[in-house]
Amino acid sequence: MASLLLCSINAVGQQMQPAQLKDWRQTAAAVTPRWWPHVKDQLEKQLSVEDFNQLSTYNPWDKKPPQMSWYYQVFLNKRDSSVFVNEMKALKMYLIGTCINTLNPKRADEQAILKIPYAENKDWNDTLKWDYVYILTLRSNVELLPK
Repeated sequence: MASLLLCSINAVGQQMQPAQLKDWRQTAAAVTPRWWPHVKDQLEKQLSVEDFNQLSTYNPWDKKPPQMSWYYQVFLNKRDSSVFVNEMKALKMYLIGTCINTLNPKRADEQAILKIPYAENKDWNDTLKWDYVYILTLRSNVELLPK
């Protein structure tokens, strides 16, 4: 049975929408081998070349600093979750797209792709450096902020 993942991503040239996660526990890798083949043709026409190329090979385990990981910071390191959430709220991030995930036909959730650029967050933690972090989460877990 073929699975399908439908996406609608902001068209190239549109401004990214400032956003914030409501719950950092509800995040996942933005790209998996099952996910990418279903969306790459749509995304190629809709994302900037840079975002498309980044997402096509994105591995959050290599790209996402552990300081941004709920699992690493709170579950494994036993940090206070409220401290972690407050630190994460200081990050500037943008909603760059939404997807209706129909890989599992019984659960067609609307998902959101968020982008966290280093250039706008370089003072967040002066011991870290990354290019971009992409986050996949439920759309209902994203709060849009004023531009």
